[in-house]
Amino acid sequence: MLSPLFDMAQRFVLPFIASIPEKGLRSIFIELENTPGTLVSALEVVSAAGLNIVGILSNIAMNIEQPVYVILFIDANGYSDEELESLLRIIEKKKGVRRLIMHKQIPTHTSIAPFYNELGIYDFRAVIITDSELKGLFDGLYEKLGEPATKAFLYHLGLPMGRSEAQYIKKIFPGMGTTQKLEIIPLTSLGWSHRIDVEQLDKDTYKLKIHGLIECQLLKNTTHKPVSNLIRGYLTGFISEIMGGEWEVNEQTCIASGAEACIFIAQKKQ
Repeated sequence: MLSPLFDMAQRFVLPFIASIPEKGLRSIFIELENTPGTLVSALEVVSAAGLNIVGILSNIAMNIEQPVYVILFIDANGYSDEELESLLRIIEKKKGVRRLIMHKQIPTHTSIAPFYNELGIYDFRAVIITDSELKGLFDGLYEKLGEPATKAFLYHLGLPMGRSEAQYIKKIFPGMGTTQKLEIIPLTSLGWSHRIDVEQLDKDTYKLKIHGLIECQLLKNTTHKPVSNLIRGYLTGFISEIMGGEWEVNEQTCIASGAEACIFIAQKKQ
């Protein structure tokens, strides 16, 4: 399981939880012209003031007309609000800086950043769902629909999700499943797991060892049986689309029942 909030070296932290004044952590949002040297010029001011930049995020400006949006996470311990405001005024005067905002407190209406209209993953618009919201979804389904119906619903919900994901992945790795073996399953990059180990047992069988699978983590200690249905459906759709043919995926061990990791066996149907 990932560490608590302030031990997050392996966790991607969304900007709206990064302004935490009592811990000295502040987020600074900067809009820059897309010209050489503008970002370096702003960073030099921060560096000269002795502030430690503990993280940085930005968009990708696809052409010269698009601005660059940068979020700096700084350790402001030992600096007063007046000193920080003075620093921001210096940055604002730098050539190419269009806008600059620093949150002193977490905003009442939080967002990914004041410059962005939406969150994106790959070429797609994305939404955020927290583990508590996901657990509420699972608990509500099991309570209202019962176990058999919920398992079937989640499996068939995951199935087209996996196929859709695979169709995009095939554009990036066109040889996967044909000239290359199955190697990439993007559950970790999308927040569903900590790590996936893929082992090919034979040409039509794969063993997937998934660490920290959130679906099973949220249902831990509720059953002695494997509980993954949403991700089992996702894996079935993903592997079938990537490898061709129809595949069957079954969970053999599960962290919900005390195992170290969730182990799935994927086999091609004959």
